[in-house]
Amino acid sequence: MEYNPFVRIYRQAYEVLNDAYSADNQDVNVHAHLHYSLRTNRRHYNLPSTEEITVILPGDGQESPSIRDIIIYLRGGHELMQISEYHPIYLQMYYVLLFPHREMGGPRHMSEIFQDSMATTHHNNHLDIFLTMMANPNWPEIKRALLPHQTATDIPDLVTSVFELKRRALMKEKKGKAFGPVVVYVYTKNLQPRIISAEFPDESIDLALYQTIKRCMIHGPCGTRNLRMACMENGKCIKRYLRIYTKTITIDTDGYPVYRLRETDIVYKLANGQQVYNRDVVPHNLYLTRMFDCHINVEVCVEVQCVKYIHKYIYKGHDRYTLVFYVDDEIQQYLDARYISPSKAAWRLFRHSLHEENPSVTRLALHFPKMYNVVYDEREPIENVISRAQDQRSTLTGFFEYCVTCNTATTYTYQKFPEFHTWHKKPCIWLPGVGPKSIGIIYFVPPNSKER
Repeated sequence: MEYNPFVRIYRQAYEVLNDAYSADNQDVNVHAHLHYSLRTNRRHYNLPSTEEITVILPGDGQESPSIRDIIIYLRGGHELMQISEYHPIYLQMYYVLLFPHREMGGPRHMSEIFQDSMATTHHNNHLDIFLTMMANPNWPEIKRALLPHQTATDIPDLVTSVFELKRRALMKEKKGKAFGPVVVYVYTKNLQPRIISAEFPDESIDLALYQTIKRCMIHGPCGTRNLRMACMENGKCIKRYLRIYTKTITIDTDGYPVYRLRETDIVYKLANGQQVYNRDVVPHNLYLTRMFDCHINVEVCVEVQCVKYIHKYIYKGHDRYTLVFYVDDEIQQYLDARYISPSKAAWRLFRHSLHEENPSVTRLALHFPKMYNVVYDEREPIENVISRAQDQRSTLTGFFEYCVTCNTATTYTYQKFPEFHTWHKKPCIWLPGVGPKSIGIIYFVPPNSKER
């Protein structure tokens, strides 16, 4: 504000409101709150659970551009001024950050990485373990950095940095003691006690683990104890809590694993006074929970639905809220908007990875002759674009050329080719056995697609 030259030109919103109400000798009393309705989709609309500074963006981020009627307030003798959306002083204030169509985390990007994950799943026949990790605001690294009267929500930059370090450590542990070198028979009852637990541990044997389970690995409580939980639909928990008691791990009629859960009469009391049972415990791995002291949900993978859950934003979209504006206790306007939390903003500012996969996936082109996807600058002369497009090569044309020059190439199909060859983008050629192994994917072409 001190060094921005536009502050001296534009009038601030609070100044406009103060002037408008001072003319009528009224006090300005404008406030807003986030509104939740039971009629909205709970996967999209949920009230935040903590107090934090956020960004509220009107719309869903997918609106098509349109001509704007822009009126600005200027200091000095001119009160109102109508300008074009192409006016130089407007462009520098409005387009502070430009997000391309294929921004990280955007709908198209999420669709692409979902297809990549499905290719990996198909290549390995099935997945074994599904794991979800959440940050713990009580981690010592965070608590030590807090100033007096501060909470973890006040330092999202530190929380995201600590979580990224923990995530990297977790990725190393997955190859070590946590699950062993290979987990193949995931349905046998003898495997669950070593891999997954869905019960409270013995407090007298491991007090630290017991406290972590109570603090981080309890679902809800929901059901009759709290009908307003986000997981409740038509009086039932969509996450299948309270879980049923069983002596061995089984698979229910819907294909979901039912973990061993021994029946006990022990009632556990949480810090807020609520009573919970073994049936409220979220499945976890004892070693990882003890090591990272946070919420780490570990599940046996039975269906491919877990891949969809990992990339849930391809279906769910951005977190959304309904913002209600009041002026002197009178409802003025409802605003349907995107909700960007401080932690999410800090994660993106630090450029932490949103997605990681191993082995990598090579996206293979599929097109008719000389019908490539051409990326160009709109300021580039059209002759240059056409000339470059005519000489362009794709992974498909490169595959055909390699098959002509090398007889052994016919051993592999187009989709299998990246497992034994590497695509080099600069010379646009395939080279054998260079670089790490990759999995090929050809995007699905619907039968009703017409020739182009």
